[in-house]
Amino acid sequence: MFGDNQAVIEKAIERMRNYHKYTRSVINSGQINSNIHLIISQQQDNEGEADLCEGWREATTGEFKVYNGFGSHFDMLSTGYIDKNAAIIKEILEEINQ
Repeated sequence: MFGDNQAVIEKAIERMRNYHKYTRSVINSGQINSNIHLIISQQQDNEGEADLCEGWREATTGEFKVYNGFGSHFDMLSTGYIDKNAAIIKEILEEINQ
């Protein structure tokens, strides 16, 4: 996705770190009365995935479903993965509309 441009890669890494710092500082309380559908990337590690899923699971009084997406987090919307991930989203939307 980023090619060989080291400056772009470093900027992306810095943005990711800043985003993670921000999300860890936000206080989320309460629950929503809605279903949550989470599509995870192929690169999720077991510990990170468990933490992520538990956080979302606790955020709803409705159903919580996890789907295995395709590609790394950054590549999920790239050529080669977008069609497969779009099919998952289409499946979710069709399920919701039934």
